[in-house]
Amino acid sequence: MEDPQVYQGQDKVERASKWEMFITKVTNRAGRLFFGQYVEAKIREIEITKKLDVTGGYRFLSDVGQSDQTERQRVSARGRMSNIEKLRRMYKGENDWGNQLVGNISDFNASMQFAQGVRVKASRSWIKEHQTQEGAPEDPPELEPWQDFLDFNELNDAGGIDLGISGELDGQVLLTWEPDKRGNVRMWTVPLLETKYKVEYERIWQPKHAILYPGDQDKEKKIEPGDFVFTKLRGTSNGTYGIPTCSRVVDELISLDKAADDWRKINHLFASPTPVFKAAGEDGIDRIWNEIKSINWQLGKAIILLVDDSLELLTLDPKAIETLLKEIIMRLQMVSGATSVPVHFLGHPELMSNRAVAKEDFKPSIIHAAKAQKRWAAGFDELAEKVMPILSDLHGQDYNAKNIEHSFPAPASDVEGVVAAWLPARLAGQISHHTWLTKVGIDDPDAEMQKILDEEAAKGPPEGDAEEEETEGRLNEIEERARREAEEEEERAAAA
Repeated sequence: MEDPQVYQGQDKVERASKWEMFITKVTNRAGRLFFGQYVEAKIREIEITKKLDVTGGYRFLSDVGQSDQTERQRVSARGRMSNIEKLRRMYKGENDWGNQLVGNISDFNASMQFAQGVRVKASRSWIKEHQTQEGAPEDPPELEPWQDFLDFNELNDAGGIDLGISGELDGQVLLTWEPDKRGNVRMWTVPLLETKYKVEYERIWQPKHAILYPGDQDKEKKIEPGDFVFTKLRGTSNGTYGIPTCSRVVDELISLDKAADDWRKINHLFASPTPVFKAAGEDGIDRIWNEIKSINWQLGKAIILLVDDSLELLTLDPKAIETLLKEIIMRLQMVSGATSVPVHFLGHPELMSNRAVAKEDFKPSIIHAAKAQKRWAAGFDELAEKVMPILSDLHGQDYNAKNIEHSFPAPASDVEGVVAAWLPARLAGQISHHTWLTKVGIDDPDAEMQKILDEEAAKGPPEGDAEEEETEGRLNEIEERARREAEEEEERAAAA
């Protein structure tokens, strides 16, 4: 009896009748009783409740015993917490795919943000208020205790890097604190995956409270807004949570890793050529096989075949892996564009055509770090506003958090570009020296200018006019050389 046939595009299929099933059972039993063997008779009962159509995107996979992923599964697999959990596993090296890439991206961006630490300085309002006062202190009294707080929590060292990594993987941080017995305040990051915390807002810009372990009657804990700082590193203006850097390219990270693994499998299969013997006839197959075994033939040894027989070495056509290489490059570019990490930091320096391209490729990384640093600086300002009263009680002082503010120094790789962009304007007198110092990363330009004046005053008046005359002579020489070069350029242009 033949198996029932199934055709795509039909609502009904042929089903085995009860009589056919009875005959099958009798045939099997007879085979066991009289012939001592099974007579294979398989009957499939298949019920299709939904019309199958080739153009409808469905696949009928009864032969392989698989089913396509449903729309609900696809959507739920892209959930926010699911993505964060997957990224965390990747960073720790516990996922099947994407571990190295997520580790490189998170470490690189965190280093760009916190490698040079966070700086605390006098706020502009404090400077404006005290700069004209005689006998005013150089720095606000809050500066030293708050710097001790940053050092106590290692925010300029490993603690800052760890904070940056958490921000990259979670897209947000929830900070809380409590007084320490050593006369300072201990701060820590609330883990997102372990506590499943969420922040509820009274207004869009004002958190109402943070809830740890929501829905767990035994562990649920509510934190009041004065006892935490919540910072979103990426997200919408009216959103209540942050977005991890890699969340938009999770699938690309996994596919990129799989593509590299496919490349490795191809190399493994075709690492050595595979000999293919073509015999003239069926008798030739046994003849060639016996001859190979008799001489223990292997690559590198000679072998004699008849004229009608042939030997070929099966190798991989180089064109066969071009599409795989194109996929790897395409996904690398997508990941680099979404995470602002240059491709040579993702493990592919060969994609950098020259040094200039590699240098220019740092600009997106600097922009990404600058955006995150602005969020971090605002978070640290809020942290100082809420923690400073505790330090006031511990030290018996009346500190005011408004007297200080936070900033991040420009990345070292960006200083050269800043100087190249603003130095000509300064030399041409188009910007002030104060603005120039601000652009190159000087925190307090006024203090820096005063130091310059003090140094010049300490040198005293020049001993004579010889130095001035020498300088003037050099300037005249430079101007004359520039004039001659301009005239030569005009003559060449006229001749052309």
